[in-house]
Amino acid sequence: MPNILAPSTRFSEILALTVKALVGSAAFAVGRIVTHTPSMGPAIVSTIIVTSAPLIATLRAFFERQQGVPAPYEVQQLSCEIASALGVKELRVRVVDRETGGAALRGVTRRNRRVSISLELLQIPHDQLRSVLAHEYGHMTGHHRSQAILVFFFAWSFPQLFVGALIWRSVPSFEESVLLAAVVGALTATGMLLYYHLLRAQEFEADLKVVKLIRGSASASLAAHLATEESHEAKIRVLASHPSNDDRIDRLATHTLQQADLPAP
Repeated sequence: MPNILAPSTRFSEILALTVKALVGSAAFAVGRIVTHTPSMGPAIVSTIIVTSAPLIATLRAFFERQQGVPAPYEVQQLSCEIASALGVKELRVRVVDRETGGAALRGVTRRNRRVSISLELLQIPHDQLRSVLAHEYGHMTGHHRSQAILVFFFAWSFPQLFVGALIWRSVPSFEESVLLAAVVGALTATGMLLYYHLLRAQEFEADLKVVKLIRGSASASLAAHLATEESHEAKIRVLASHPSNDDRIDRLATHTLQQADLPAP
């Protein structure tokens, strides 16, 4: 799932989360103003407001055109081998000038789903590239993208519908509306924190998929790649869509020790 928020400072990270909370609150207020009746109408209006932008982005992904050029034959063969081992449909690999994190699972439908990799990844050893591709297959087989989309929409829509259901038979006063808008904002911010937690958990899960799929030195290969790759973590961990590379390397090492029945250091 692409990172919707990519801040570079603690202030911008907090500001971005605050803006999301305020958007939720503002949408609730607009819903009350547009449909000032004792019904679920205001909540429905505000839900449509907050989910319209991500809904359009999701719909665009269904019809997203493939960017870049087909990967070299030997890279596509790595993808074919991984797909065969998993018993799933092979993902086409496309090379683009720049890709966040070096590689990403793109597309939503079977027709346009693919792995997009940066030019730089063509220069890394094949064992590391195999681990990177297996990581993206881990996202696909774990249905991570659909999970993230559902949680993202839940984070935005649940506060509107929940608070709307609490007051659907009444018309709150101005003071009550301000308080309820604040509650919606707080719930929206909490939902986004849960969303980011899910994305980080998915990264760990996809990493472990690599170890299970490619036995032997898979853990070392992926760890070697992470050690040289630029980390895209946020300054505040709870606002990060990805765990730090150091955390991922530590998790891989711990899993390897557990697999070998050795005590962790």
